[in-house]
This record gives sequence, C-alpha cells and structure tokens, in this order.
Amino acid sequence: MMKGNINLISYDCYQQATEKQLAGLKWKENRVYYISEIHNEKMQDEIYGYIDDRCRRLSLSTVVNDIYRFDLLKEFLNEKCTSCSSITDKKWEELERSYKAFLYKKGLALYVRRNRPDRRNVEQQSSAQISFLKMYYEYVVKCKTADIPENEKDVWDMRKLDIVPRSNPIRGRYRLDFREIRQKEFKEIIKKILYSHCQTKAMGSIKGELRGFRRFASFMYDRFPEVKHFTEISRDMIEDYLVYIKTDTGLTSVSYTTELSFLDNLLDEIGRELEIGNICNLFLSSDCRAYDNALPEAYSDAEIRRFNCALTKLKPQLGRCLIIHQMLGTRIEDTLTLRRDCLSEKSGHYFITIIQQKTRKYKRPVSNQLAELIRKAIEVSEKEHPDSEYIFLQDNGKLYTDSMLKYHVNIMIYENDIRDDNGNYFEFRTHRFRHTFGVKLTEMKLDDDSIARLLGHKDTRTIPHYRRLRNEALAEDTKAVRDEMNELLAQYRREKENAETR
Repeated sequence: MMKGNINLISYDCYQQATEKQLAGLKWKENRVYYISEIHNEKMQDEIYGYIDDRCRRLSLSTVVNDIYRFDLLKEFLNEKCTSCSSITDKKWEELERSYKAFLYKKGLALYVRRNRPDRRNVEQQSSAQISFLKMYYEYVVKCKTADIPENEKDVWDMRKLDIVPRSNPIRGRYRLDFREIRQKEFKEIIKKILYSHCQTKAMGSIKGELRGFRRFASFMYDRFPEVKHFTEISRDMIEDYLVYIKTDTGLTSVSYTTELSFLDNLLDEIGRELEIGNICNLFLSSDCRAYDNALPEAYSDAEIRRFNCALTKLKPQLGRCLIIHQMLGTRIEDTLTLRRDCLSEKSGHYFITIIQQKTRKYKRPVSNQLAELIRKAIEVSEKEHPDSEYIFLQDNGKLYTDSMLKYHVNIMIYENDIRDDNGNYFEFRTHRFRHTFGVKLTEMKLDDDSIARLLGHKDTRTIPHYRRLRNEALAEDTKAVRDEMNELLAQYRREKENAETR
C-alpha cells in the first residue's frame, strides 16, 4: 500500500473473499483509493480514516463500488474545497447543493428510484454519490465530537449517554437530533430537560417529546423569527400554533393531541426550571383536551381466515410468530421478545410468562394447542440460534424489528392478493390483532377483571371499549334484519292508517 493510498488487497474483506466473489466484482482493474491525489492535505487524513473504517466493516463488493464514488468526490474536493481545513467548514446544506451542481454538470443522476414491494410503490431517494458524501461528512463530525459529552452534542446516541433510558429492543430509536431547533436558547434548555428525562422515561417517549418541541420551534422560527427567548412567547402565539397543528400538519387527532400534551408539559417544566411563570400557563386545559377515545379496530373472522391461510407463504418461524401473536393478544414488542424459558407447566396446565416492554411482567394460562406451537418455535430457535435467549430471530441472529416484520408481511399480502371485507388490500396492523383478541374475550362473556388479566392490563379502565366495539359489531351484523323488520312495521302502520280512514 502506497503512503496515503488505500489498497483493498490488504483488508480482510479482500483476503477472505472467494474466487466467485472476486470474479463478480465491478471495477476489477482498480482496487486502490488514490487518496494522495487529493490536493488538500488536511482533507487527506479525514477521508483516509473514513475509507479505512468502511473497508474494515463492509463487504468487498461495497468497498470496490465505492472507488467510483470516491473518484468523483476526489474531483469535487480538488475543484471546490482546496482552501478548506475540513469538510465540515461548510454547512451540510451548502455542501450538498454544491455537490449536486457538480454532479448535474457531469450529467449524473441526483436521485434514484427505489422499488418498494412492501408498499407497492416506487420511492425517490438521493443517489449513491450524494449518500457517500453525506456519510463522509457525518463520519468527520462524529470524529470531531468524540471527546464531547453526548448530552452536549446536537445529535445524541442515547445508548452513549451517562444515563441510558429504557429502550424497546425491537425498535432502533436511539438517535435524538436537535439540529432543526434554530433558536439557541430553545435548543440548550430542551437538551437539559430531555437529559433529565432519561432517568424516568423510555427512549420512545423522549423522542416523542423532542418531535413535538421541534415542530413548535420550527413554527416559531418561521412565523415569529424575532422570538429568541422563552419569555417572549405569548398566548396569541400558542393560539396560532393550535390552528397550525390542527390544519396544516396532517396529523391525526390522536397524534396532535399527544404532541400538544408533550409541549404543554415541556413548557411547564421549562417555566419552572427558568422561573418564568408566564410560560407555565400558556396552554388552557381545553387546548389539550383528550380526543374522544376511538373504538379499537378489530378484524372480522373472515379477514383473519384469509390472512392466516396465506401465512404458509412466509418463513415457518415467522408464520408461527404471527399465529402466536394472535392467540396471545399481546403487543407486538412483547411477542417478538418472548424468551425460550417463557413456557411453564403446573398441575397439568400450561402458563406463559410475558415481559411487557411497556409496563410489567405477568403470567397467564395458555391452551395445550398454543403451548405446543410455542414449544415448536422454541425448538427451531434453539437449533438455528443456540446462543440466543429469544425465540423469534432473523437469519443473522438479531431480533425482528416491527418494521422488518411489516416489510415481509406486506409483501406476502400483495403477492397473494389478500383483501379485507371491503375488497381493499388487507391492512396489516399488529395492534389490531390485540384489539381483535380483546373483542373475542368479551364474546366469551368474561368479566372485566379476567379480560384485563389476560391482556396484561393493570386495571379495567379500557375494557369497556372492547365491549362497545362488540356491541357496534353486533349492530352492524344485524342491520339487514333490523331494516327488514322496520320496513314490515312501517308497512303495517301504513295499512292500519289506510284502514282507519276508510
């Protein structure tokens, strides 16, 4: 390897490659990143570290294809960044615009179309060349901030905080991005508040708080750019924001009510932290009034049958997972994190221990048939991934994420033309199976306490919703009969009136 250059031959990804892999490589003649040809010597060190890191982590085909992207980037740096001491001297937005103009002049695509079989559409995304530059930029930013405490950065990896909040293992929601908050005081205070929340709240909740505050901060910057401090926020501004979030954002009533509640609590906490009384009372109780609890949606028996008939098209273990999910009525994160020691037997009866990611651990009885299905899933998991404690794992041994699960199931739905009762494509919603389970329990005439225990609820407050849903379903099922009876009664009444007038 020449000084300043990177030759792939010296890396494990090349040395351990098979003859077939080597024969299938593009750009076969070029295996070297000529970093020494970058005119700016200060940038040579930055990009050397970036390329070296990728060559150690990624596959041979990826880093070979990267050589073409590197050559384009090298030409751009030599043309546009000769006087920079670092790639981060330029703001990302400015750098991206400049690189897009460079690529456009060369007649290269700025975007590519990506087929999404799980959504039956095609999405547009940035080209590989732009993504390569962005990853290089973020690598340099990461290196420069390596010694800065995580809670002082503008982008946090919550796993690296001194206080790591509770996390859901099937959702990779670790990143908090404060860069869109352009008011300096707003940003510094919200960092402090959310860092304190890491002791008591889960990552998902903290991300929701930041999302709600970030939307408010962007609104304030666009509509009231003169406002720099919290003391300058008025009730009139809040009323303008209420109109905006309900009319311009496209959020559902559930989502904007949740966001407003987050924002109200955050402003109240900020007011107490800064001893600014007026921002503790910017929201009225009516502003964040809880939405009228919508009835839980459930699948019909016919929809469940059509869906389950197609589960054989999935990998067997994934099919078992979805059947078990339906029969347990758990949240999807609780199903996907079932452990191999979850099943137990006592006095001839089977029990399953469910560790709820959202609340608590509890034990409940299961039928012999369900216990046998769970036992089979455990056997398969032990054979394929002997070192893991979980049952449902991907081929690489990692837990399924909810998005990965939906990806596979949605492809199955489209490929097998699975429809709902209205003739539309089956809408796969993991929590709707839980609602369906709750409705079935009400049909079995169980009392509210028993239903709550089977669903893993701490109390019975939400159980009436399942009974309401069942009553509405019954009303819908009997609508035709009731309409016919009403028509007969109306006809009888007309005949009676006619007889009386004769």
